[in-house]
Amino acid sequence: MFWNDDFLVWNATEFGGIDKLHLPATAIWRPDLIVYGAVKTEFALPLEDTVAVVQSNGRVAVELAQVVQMFCVFDIELFPFDKQNCTMEFGSWTYSLDRVAFAPLKDNGSTEFLRDQLEWEIISFESNLLEGVYELGDSFKNETFDELYYHFVFKRKPTFYIIYLVIPSFLITLLSVIGLFAPFSSSGERQEKVTLGLTSLFAMALILDIVSKEIPKTSKGIPLLGRFVLYELIIIALAVLTAVVIISFHKATVLRKEPPPRWLLRFLLLKQADAKRRTRRIFIQSPLLPN
Repeated sequence: MFWNDDFLVWNATEFGGIDKLHLPATAIWRPDLIVYGAVKTEFALPLEDTVAVVQSNGRVAVELAQVVQMFCVFDIELFPFDKQNCTMEFGSWTYSLDRVAFAPLKDNGSTEFLRDQLEWEIISFESNLLEGVYELGDSFKNETFDELYYHFVFKRKPTFYIIYLVIPSFLITLLSVIGLFAPFSSSGERQEKVTLGLTSLFAMALILDIVSKEIPKTSKGIPLLGRFVLYELIIIALAVLTAVVIISFHKATVLRKEPPPRWLLRFLLLKQADAKRRTRRIFIQSPLLPN
């Protein structure tokens, strides 16, 4: 943070060529710059240990390292492929525009001073300066204050969620559906397929529990990743239900000689075989065998 202080100007030639001083930040005047809407603000370095650099022309530079916690409204409908916009508002709490005026230090679009995070990628950075007029009551005139806004646009890095959640859940669903409808034995028994389906359901329920812990809590809707896992869970459940129905009709048709219901045949676009049709047996005598 930089500012000009007319009370800290001197002629360097009159003081042995000294054109710069290092003073404690608490020993000079500082603008009361605050972050509006901040939940908690802590100094990374105590203010008593912070040093201000004062030049002979009245230019003052102070690095006030602060850790600011604030709320940003997130739209997680496309989680984990979401983009977020967070705005930070800076201003003076007591000094109006005629005493303290702000100006952004960095140009719009410059993200060189920002560090990339493990989960987020900063896309753009913009700043704008506005003037806010506040009513202080009948006994005071309206005051105008400078308000500096910083807008950050960043997107989430989805690599972690794709590798550990999306790909495993997709493979479990794919193998479960293939296993439920693939023949395991010549007799056509399918009891082991129900076990496979129930195991897959348990695995998908576990993945859904992990996803629910990773997704930010919201009441506006289900995020994209949650819908993806939920749909896969429904697909496995329908596949298990289909396997159970097939087992029931298989036993009724093959073991108890009961014909399948007509609605099932219509649904499968099949025709029922004629019960009166007789089986024709053909005997072929080998020439190598005696009569």
